[in-house]
Amino acid sequence: MSWIRSTRLLPSSRNGFCQSEFKRLQDEIVGIVRGGDGLAINRVFIKSPFGEKISYNCYSAFVILPRHQELHLDQAVAAK
Repeated sequence: MSWIRSTRLLPSSRNGFCQSEFKRLQDEIVGIVRGGDGLAINRVFIKSPFGEKISYNCYSAFVILPRHQELHLDQAVAAK
């Protein structure tokens, strides 16, 4: 995934942020996404952490996730 490969652009440490920890968490997310393979994730709805009136299915969350992570990487690179 391109957003995982992009982590090489990040500083190795900034305000306690650790690139290896970010990669570990990304690997964990990839495992969770792969664990949903073959499941009816389009029928499981979750509430948004950003607004209690917003809900969406797990499939949508997995689709949004890579772009959301790219946003965090862009922010980290810009903060350098």
